Amino acid sequence: CQPRGSVRVQAIYIDSVRSDLANPYLPDVGSVSPLLHSAIGRALVLAHPAKQREPLLNRIKVSDPASYAAGLEYLEADEQLFRAAGHCRARGPWLADIDAIATYIPLPSAAEPAAINCTISNKANLKVDLAELAPQLNAAARKIALQYSARLTRHRAAADNAGIGRSAESIGDLTGLVSVERLR
Repeated sequence: CQPRGSVRVQAIYIDSVRSDLANPYLPDVGSVSPLLHSAIGRALVLAHPAKQREPLLNRIKVSDPASYAAGLEYLEADEQLFRAAGHCRARGPWLADIDAIATYIPLPSAAEPAAINCTISNKANLKVDLAELAPQLNAAARKIALQYSARLTRHRAAADNAGIGRSAESIGDLTGLVSVERLR
């Protein structure tokens, strides 16, 4: 969400798993979601410390004032849920037929913010309550963070042993890191 030297105002998907074929929203790698109008975007915004969140929100406000005004209402509504349960929830209006939950991945502070989400189609006849899946989504995010940290530690140790410089930590390091677990 906030790479070195600039501020993004959209969430960018770095990986995608499709298990709900009735879901019309199937983001692919490189797809974007608005930060204030999507659960994954709000999870990314709320994961930022207040000091970093303010410039991010200002950038959104400057780039699209109308979207900012409408989206701020959703952000404020999700802030309480995020603090209490660690996730955000979206039921439209950006994608009115989609129900989604999202949480941030608690990566080391040097890494770019990352989040994970789960979406279902409201049109599908599924009896799924995403709020019941939120603890599993939060646990998956923590597992990804632990695996990322372990990989980063091994990478740093190998670089130190080889006497070479460390490469910058990147969100791209998450790609291919985690085996997919079905949420039940």
